Amino acid sequence: MKKQHASALLFAIIFAVIPVFLAANPTNTPSSPASEILTLRKEIGYPQWAVKKQIEGTFEMIVYVTESGEVSMVNFDASDVAPSLTPLMAEVSQKIYSHRFSSELAGQTIRIPFRFSLTK
Repeated sequence: MKKQHASALLFAIIFAVIPVFLAANPTNTPSSPASEILTLRKEIGYPQWAVKKQIEGTFEMIVYVTESGEVSMVNFDASDVAPSLTPLMAEVSQKIYSHRFSSELAGQTIRIPFRFSLTK
């Protein structure tokens, strides 16, 4: 029985220390710009109205970020995008305009892919 308690204690200590170690070791964590883009995509999410209308599709937003981190322009390549995606793209674009990017992404052009699918 003592061996089980020791094993459980060791297990708890290891899982308590791992997050601290990973936070201190930037090589094991995703890069900050990638994390920021993933977070932005999660914040935008799949609008409920688009789910109800069963709008699905994939598109890429091209975001131009100023030196101060503000979005100066959002664009996309409409040549391969279904017209039914236009309202969804407009909402995504509007949400991107309200985002302020970190200094690591300032002054850059960023391509952010979006995929909206009712089936996972």
